[in-house]
Amino acid sequence: MLAWIKHLEQTYQCAGLCSPATFFAFSDVAQGPPNLPCLTYILQEELQSNLAQFGFLNLISGLLVFVSWYAQFSLCWRMKDFKTKVHNQPHNNFTQQNLQDDSYSTVFK
Repeated sequence: MLAWIKHLEQTYQCAGLCSPATFFAFSDVAQGPPNLPCLTYILQEELQSNLAQFGFLNLISGLLVFVSWYAQFSLCWRMKDFKTKVHNQPHNNFTQQNLQDDSYSTVFK
């Protein structure tokens, strides 16, 4: 953070954020007090070059979150539909025979 403040101060000859500071923090005091705050330079120069990249990364991550949500949501509904279909189908004879057979019931207890 200090390196970034030093970069702003040396590049744009500014100090302070919203209002000009009384003195420079990293420059020579013999230059006199700073005339402008650094906020205008931050908004115009520093952030302007990075906003397109920031917006693109936010768009890509938002799409990834939506795709993962859709995949997870569809898996949940698919399992619910599958369970409904299985419970609505009549049981076959093999499972009914297994439930009535004592040898299988002792294994599953």
